[in-house]
Order: sequence, then structure tokens, then C-alpha cells
Amino acid sequence: MKNEEKEKNIIEGEIESNEIVSVTDKNYLINDVSNLNNTHGSKKYMYTTLKDKKTIFNLDSEVDYKINDFVGKEIEIADVLVKVFEREEKNFDDETGEILNTYKYSKVTIIIDKEGKSYVTGSKMFTNQMIDLINGFGEDVKGTKIKIINRKIKDSDNKALGFVIV
Repeated sequence: MKNEEKEKNIIEGEIESNEIVSVTDKNYLINDVSNLNNTHGSKKYMYTTLKDKKTIFNLDSEVDYKINDFVGKEIEIADVLVKVFEREEKNFDDETGEILNTYKYSKVTIIIDKEGKSYVTGSKMFTNQMIDLINGFGEDVKGTKIKIINRKIKDSDNKALGFVIV
């Protein structure tokens, strides 16, 4: 169907149920929902022991605690969700005009304990450590007790959030 025909169908109220319509100043963009994809140049990778899609989705909106508030305390892992966001940024070399692609990463870890309480952190070091734990233990990560710690960074006064297996 041509755009003119689709526009006529929108105006006359004859839109297919599987189409998304975006209206901006009388310009219509119509796409089938199967064409919905990420158009922002970023990628999201997700690693989880969770099976319920609703729970995974809802954890983006509602988490009980920040892991940073639990330094020195233990958490028993019932489930874990790790998200890694990769965003490409284009930069230009001022001297040559060459396009330099760089990548920025954001990482998030959400842990659910045996009581169903959820804990979140955006610490890259914590997330890297959790990915290592998942790679080493797989599904057996469930039931693992960890103690939240602040790790000292070499040759620096800074600390980074981490954990040890108890």
C-alpha cells in the first residue's frame, strides 16, 4: 500500500490493527509492529536467570533497594538480571577529519533475594564481577550467598562496589 493510500485510510479510520501510527504535524509514519526496532544506534544485552518476561520488564521501573546501601551485608541470590547497554558515538579527528567510532557502555545488575526483594546497582565493576559469577556458575548461581564490599582500586583513593562469595 502506498503512503497516500495509508494516509487516506488513517484519515478515514481504516488502520490495520497491527500497525503503529505516529502523527506529527499531519505527517504520518506507518510501520508494521514487526518493523519496530532500536533506531538510536545502541544495543542492549541481557543476561538473566529469570523466566517471566513481565518480571523482567517491571524490574526496569521498580526495584526495592540500592546495593550501595548494603555494603557489609549478605544477600542470597534467588535470581539475577544483568543488562549491558552499548552506545556508539561518532567523533571526528580535528586534524584529519577522520570519523572515529567510540563505544560507551552502561551496566546494571539487579539481584532478587529469596524473599523476593530486589537490589540494583549501576556499578560497572560489580556488573563485570556478576557476569564472571554467572559465567562460572550458570544456573547454579541461584542460592549463592554474596557479601557486598567496597573494593579499593590500585594506586587510587577511590573504591568500587563489589562482592565476595560467602
